Amino acid sequence: MRKTILFAGCLIIYILGFNNGNARAESVQLTELTGLVRQLQTEMGEMRKLITAQNEKIEKLEKNQAQVPRTGDLEKQGAGSGTGAPSDEFSRQVSESLGGADQWLKGVRFAGDFRLRYDGIDYSSGDPRGTDDRNRFRFRLRLGFEKSFNPDMQVGFSLASGSMSDPTSTNQTMGELFTWKQISIDKAYAKYTPRWAQVGPVEKLTIAAGKTANPFERASTDMIWDSDVRPEGAYEQVDLNFIEGADFGLRSFVTAGQFVLKEGANVGGDANLFAVQAGLMPRFATLFFEKPVEGLSAVSYYGYSNYAKNGHWRLADGTSLARGNTILNVNNSNNLDAQDFQIITIYNELKIFPWKPLSLFNEYAMNPAEATKLGMVRRGNFAWSLGAKLNRIERKGDWECIYQYKYIGPNSIVGAFADADFGDGFAGKCGSVFKIGYALTDNLSVYGNAFLVSNTNAGTEGILDQKQNRFQIDLSWKF
Repeated sequence: MRKTILFAGCLIIYILGFNNGNARAESVQLTELTGLVRQLQTEMGEMRKLITAQNEKIEKLEKNQAQVPRTGDLEKQGAGSGTGAPSDEFSRQVSESLGGADQWLKGVRFAGDFRLRYDGIDYSSGDPRGTDDRNRFRFRLRLGFEKSFNPDMQVGFSLASGSMSDPTSTNQTMGELFTWKQISIDKAYAKYTPRWAQVGPVEKLTIAAGKTANPFERASTDMIWDSDVRPEGAYEQVDLNFIEGADFGLRSFVTAGQFVLKEGANVGGDANLFAVQAGLMPRFATLFFEKPVEGLSAVSYYGYSNYAKNGHWRLADGTSLARGNTILNVNNSNNLDAQDFQIITIYNELKIFPWKPLSLFNEYAMNPAEATKLGMVRRGNFAWSLGAKLNRIERKGDWECIYQYKYIGPNSIVGAFADADFGDGFAGKCGSVFKIGYALTDNLSVYGNAFLVSNTNAGTEGILDQKQNRFQIDLSWKF
């Protein structure tokens, strides 16, 4: 390197001193030449320092090259320390402190909610033996998690408050002299969603078993299913996407369920529920709204095998879940009057966006098995509902309003699983439901609910209360 620098200096001196002949050399003064030489020496010294610093950096990088982590190692590292050192040691200490649970917690999702409720019920009756009015303070607590072992397999469970003898309510009434309240298993399930099934129009295939969320809520109202019902058994669901365009889309789904109602029955065999639901979900643009209109139409069939016979509608402790389904008092048969429930429902929903999202929905249900037992159509084997929902709550400042009217014949549906707040959850009711909610924060909402309900079979034997007017105020936290 030094030889190269001296050669460059001599070359420059030669060019400056002797280029263009002797005439040029004579014009250069000795003092000027000396100054130029000193300036070149200074610049060469600076260049030498720069080259030395660069060589040191190169040597340092070559030594550290083996210490550079691979991509997989970087993914395992968290934030580095304040000195810029890798966080492997920190990650190791966390893993040892948790006993390896940090790896197990990957793919786990937690969720829950807590609700406080005032629940006031006014029973209007012409009979002095009618039910007394009630003023209750209640709470609901739910907590659950789901673990994904891979993109195809999930297992989860959740716990909830509530009564062991009511499948339609997770509410716990305050009282009973400060005694402990119950926490029960709300859900416990395994779910399989194979990616290999995503072929052609098949968007998703789901196979689940255990005590699961209700897959038939997708295209039904609470006239059929209370939102707290958790079926036990297995179900299969296929989501299809036929057309996906800017102005028009068409999706579909089919759900089948096989559920256990009463196992180990002494007389007549076990009671089971076999159900199927199929629906279409069109989406199309119009000249009237900025956003496309969304539709949903579905048909469901619920076959309750052996449920209405031999008291299978009673719990082990004798609690009756007939709930408005009339009882056949002939030769102490212990059967429901319907003797069978083969329910067919038709559900329609239309969502438009005139100002805020507006959903218009209706559902019709019929139990044709009950209608033909005596060879003629009997009153009380059909039910219907219609309603509207304006806007929806998602974050702070959001609000929603809901109105619904329901007419439920006494043997049109299974009263055991209908909305628990509508006329105490009984069939044989009709009336209106009003709900309004507002989000105080992203996690806290307040609701006001009113149920103005009358009996469709008031005045018959055992039916004393003609009306049930219920008013609720809810504070609900989600976490």
